Amino acid sequence: MPNAPHSTATDRPATGAMSHALRALVSVGLVVPLAIALMGSDHRDGPGTTADRAADIADLYAFHDLPGNKLTTVLTFAGLGAAGAPAVYDPDVVYTINIDTNADQTPEFSLKCHFSTSGGNTLLMVDGLPGRTGTTTSQVEAVTDTGAGQKLFAGLRDDPFFFDLDGFHMTLDKAASDSTLLFNNTRDFFAGTNVTAIVLEMKLSDVTASGANPNLQLWATTERSSIRNAMIPALHHDDQALVARK
Repeated sequence: MPNAPHSTATDRPATGAMSHALRALVSVGLVVPLAIALMGSDHRDGPGTTADRAADIADLYAFHDLPGNKLTTVLTFAGLGAAGAPAVYDPDVVYTINIDTNADQTPEFSLKCHFSTSGGNTLLMVDGLPGRTGTTTSQVEAVTDTGAGQKLFAGLRDDPFFFDLDGFHMTLDKAASDSTLLFNNTRDFFAGTNVTAIVLEMKLSDVTASGANPNLQLWATTERSSIRNAMIPALHHDDQALVARK
């Protein structure tokens, strides 16, 4: 299960496995050879979205391990957190990770996650986890192993996304006749910033229970439960991890 450290006030530890995910908006085919881990980014949204940090999706990652029969999803949000700032656990926000197994643009699995405070402890609550019934809970900042092929984690982590924003602007500012790219792979705009992450590990066979090898298409959404319960359109953010959806 990816478990990258968070940034401290003095340095930025290595981000671990999550930082090497391929950045792309494509579907993953679970066929031989299997596609590698993929991700779709949603950093730096407009002011209306970024103002609600708890509901602002940064990235959705997906990893598979065919020999180990595992599928792992990583949803990050509340990006650009300063070193030393705490994780964001808003009990009013519902995070949904959708998994479409037959490319019909309709999820066969919708993993609904939210946070709850009980007895002074903050818990991650997950409904719809493949291979489980009811609600699965996990103490934040700790890995919970169900013992039945699922693991859960939620907590503060170093943002694994890499992007050279300075190089991007310098490339755009060049003359149109100059095709030189001015990116530098040692210059990371997100270095030293944190996100809050929800990491879910499940059995791959519980997702592809038919025995076939479908294309898995994943995307994530957030909404505020108080707005939804008031029966007005929800404040809704969307990030497409493995398939572009508009």
